[in-house]
Amino acid sequence: MKKLQIYKVGGSIRDKLLGIPSNDNDYVVVGSSIDEMLELGFKQVGRDFPVFLHPHTHEEYALARSEKKSGIGYKGFKFQFEKNITLEDDLKRRDLTINAIAQDNQGKLIDPFNGISDLQNKTIRHVSIAFKEDPLRVIRAARFSAQFDFKIAPETFKLMCKITKDQNELQSLPKERIMLELTKALNNPNIMTFFEILNQCGALIQILPECHILLTNEKLARILKIAFNVINSISTTSTNDKLIILHYVINLPYTSDEYLPAIEKSILSHEVKTLILMLLKLYPTILKLTGVTPKDMDAETLQQIIMVMDPIRQKTRFAYFLKLVRAISFSDSKTGEINKIMSLFHNITQLFKTINYSELFENGISNDHGQIVYNKKLEIIRKYLKQ
Repeated sequence: MKKLQIYKVGGSIRDKLLGIPSNDNDYVVVGSSIDEMLELGFKQVGRDFPVFLHPHTHEEYALARSEKKSGIGYKGFKFQFEKNITLEDDLKRRDLTINAIAQDNQGKLIDPFNGISDLQNKTIRHVSIAFKEDPLRVIRAARFSAQFDFKIAPETFKLMCKITKDQNELQSLPKERIMLELTKALNNPNIMTFFEILNQCGALIQILPECHILLTNEKLARILKIAFNVINSISTTSTNDKLIILHYVINLPYTSDEYLPAIEKSILSHEVKTLILMLLKLYPTILKLTGVTPKDMDAETLQQIIMVMDPIRQKTRFAYFLKLVRAISFSDSKTGEINKIMSLFHNITQLFKTINYSELFENGISNDHGQIVYNKKLEIIRKYLKQ
């Protein structure tokens, strides 16, 4: 078997030097070809450029390549991956110096763009002027800056600003790619820094205009900070939870006529959109119930809330909704009171299950059967509140 020139590259080298655990192993193969890789048992999986899975470890190996801008957006590139492409050629096409460090099989580090020095100086710096050819790099630079609490080099920030001035570039980015970077950014405690950097360079108003509006208003910016404090205070909160909480807060300043179209246009799943809308519609009402004794509660208000939550038919969604409500309630210091109200909803829902529908419709189902069920449930709620 031919001995390949293999180098570990990218995030795993960066994280190791920072003392951060990483399972993100990527390898570059220099001086080989597609045919040779296939002959050695590697499985090709890349479309735009040759990426291969190792026959035993299934880790990713890519042929060393260079690239040339050929169109708009982060996909507007032509790649070259001939045998004469060097390791430095490959590293030069990468976005940031801290991501352009390689390691050979003897453990020797190859650092042609001084990424190690930038790691030591806590600096985010572009590798080459080609940085401006990929609009996604604006978002990645902001994410890495927030993730590692690194400053962005002035010359790199200047390039980020230039990219945002060409609106065709940022607007060419697929929403899925923006969402992927956003979800990664949400998994670190400096998420506010991520948004502030994007706002300062002019990117936020193009990719997340709702957040831009919040950050340009001091009062609304505090709302956003509260959201991030909530997100960061709950270690068990998943990325999906964080997305829901973030979009809930983003839409707080707007009326339903304004936030409904924005949510519907987003690339979030139908279930996530439903939960965001439930929070926007129900949480303010639930919050008003805190501190109110059951006998002073309005039965019809409770009935309306329960109908939207639909806890009997949507058990999984109802449980998820309660989890999100408890998470948000941390920001209002109302968690204990919210839990009591959630227990009240649960108890009422259990009582709904005791309804004997055969008895209720012993004379047959009439045109107003929906109203009959509604009235019966209202009767149950009123009886429960008097206890």
